[in-house]
Amino acid sequence: MAPIGTADDKPAHEIAPELRLRDYIWRPRIAKAWWSVSLVWWAGFVQAQETGWLLDYYETALAGYLNVLFFPMTILMALGVPFAWAKLDCGDWVISPLPLPQDQQVPPRSVGGMRDPASDPLDPRSGLHWQRFNDSQ
Repeated sequence: MAPIGTADDKPAHEIAPELRLRDYIWRPRIAKAWWSVSLVWWAGFVQAQETGWLLDYYETALAGYLNVLFFPMTILMALGVPFAWAKLDCGDWVISPLPLPQDQQVPPRSVGGMRDPASDPLDPRSGLHWQRFNDSQ
């Protein structure tokens, strides 16, 4: 056992492996399969637009769902969630449960329940948006 303060005494961030987004976005087999099938899907979609072959299939409801499933941002979000969990678990990202300081408190809601009184048609402070209800009409 080495004494404290020697070269063998490393901080925790040097001992633990560094979390990299690429390890979550590309390294798992399911990620490689998802990205590969997405590339084939969109290449087929471009081919269908140019030649008309399989165009009827790409206009079906099932193809609409598959468009969402193979959309690159959907893949990034789905594969990035475990990365965000790991970053939160290791303490790199901190979500503070403390209340806001008194000078940064959320303003009270307006008459109609909206945060901004200028966009509330029930609040007289909204200027031209304010709806005046007269019973005399």
